[in-house]
Amino acid sequence: MFNTDGTVKVVTEEATYEKFRNTDISDANWKVGAVTDMIENDRSRSLKFFKIEELIPEGNKSLSEARGYVIADYQDQLEKEWVEELRESYEVKINQKVFKSLVR
Repeated sequence: MFNTDGTVKVVTEEATYEKFRNTDISDANWKVGAVTDMIENDRSRSLKFFKIEELIPEGNKSLSEARGYVIADYQDQLEKEWVEELRESYEVKINQKVFKSLVR
């Protein structure tokens, strides 16, 4: 209906989102048929919105579904431990001149 002259004007995609993991739709009314407000992307000069087609009941994830979250959480934990180790090993010194040049 929209892409009839060879120019792509409308693109649709289907995806599964988690209620508290995707900030674009965090304010959505999580009911079947609900539609979010338009979200403008200045860079691509496009608009997008989300429509809730189906709500999947809560449940345990398979390892393949949870793998990315597990890896991200593990990396976060390693980073926290590393930063703490660095703080214990080295004194933190702030170059005020450089710091003030960054803050405007």
